[in-house]
Amino acid sequence: IDYRNLFVIYPWLMRVLSRKLAREVRRLRHHDHIHSHDMHIVISSFAVAKNITRPHGISTTIYFHQPMHYIWTLYEQYVQSFHGWKRWLYERVTPRLRRRDSKRRPYDQIYTHSIDTADQVRKLYHLHDSHIDVVHCPIDPIYFAQTVIMHPKDYFIYLGRPATLFKEVDKLIHACNSLSLNLVIVGDGPDRAYLQSIA
Repeated sequence: IDYRNLFVIYPWLMRVLSRKLAREVRRLRHHDHIHSHDMHIVISSFAVAKNITRPHGISTTIYFHQPMHYIWTLYEQYVQSFHGWKRWLYERVTPRLRRRDSKRRPYDQIYTHSIDTADQVRKLYHLHDSHIDVVHCPIDPIYFAQTVIMHPKDYFIYLGRPATLFKEVDKLIHACNSLSLNLVIVGDGPDRAYLQSIA
């Protein structure tokens, strides 16, 4: 199942995960006699994980990879990409997702992977008075150890997630096909098989 088709159950899923987390915290407190101040929750969120409700009294760190673009900044693009019942369902579910996503939750530490993402998080989640640290994603040292090719080769390169929606890599492929240009795509994603089929 393509995870992107599961967005309709995200609000329910967050409630289920929040209950499971609360149950686990209660177990740790009562059976293992661990105090709240000895527990720490770390959330790594590129979509809905930020919407997990943390148990009261436990410190929380969140690392934002990005806000939920598909219900905020890129909503119109996503709406235009859907048709029929998918579009109808998307338009009905998005307000529920926005209500849950826009609730302010207390975090003890907030990190993002870029200054741009930090600005988006401050704006969308009303965290203007919160300190946000930027910690860039690590890069494998192997990329710095390779010999740099000094002479240009006869191809273009796309480095990133091969996706049709938003990144529109399919348009890039069609353009290179029509102009008989060589294109190398480096990356993986849910649309890879389709994009390979049209290359």
